[in-house]
Amino acid sequence: MIPLFEKLKSQNRATKRIVKSRKSKSDVKERGWLLDGYPWTAAQAQSLERLGIRPDFCVVLDVPDQILVDRCVGRRLDPVTRKIYHVEYDAPESEEVNVRLIIHTDDIVEKLLTNHLKKLKQRQVVWNRESL
Repeated sequence: MIPLFEKLKSQNRATKRIVKSRKSKSDVKERGWLLDGYPWTAAQAQSLERLGIRPDFCVVLDVPDQILVDRCVGRRLDPVTRKIYHVEYDAPESEEVNVRLIIHTDDIVEKLLTNHLKKLKQRQVVWNRESL
């Protein structure tokens, strides 16, 4: 079993390699590029900047936490086709597909944990301010 920290470092390196490689392709040079969910940390952003990769602008979707949780909890994965469905917003058309859907636990855990940590950090700022 690979420790989580090592797994994340490996994913960061792989993502940087992919972004760097794609940046040099003609379609990216002509039409631009979009990164979804990356970089997530300041260290990742600095790493991309060292590679000469800097966005002209960023798009932030401001969505209420409850909607994010509902979207995460309702996601399902078809292990045969690898297609993502949602139990409420994008259910499969056939019962055959519906019965084989699985919960994408990594997705749920990661997003809920990220949301929880964000709230904890915000609370920490308030605690620090109140303790002065």
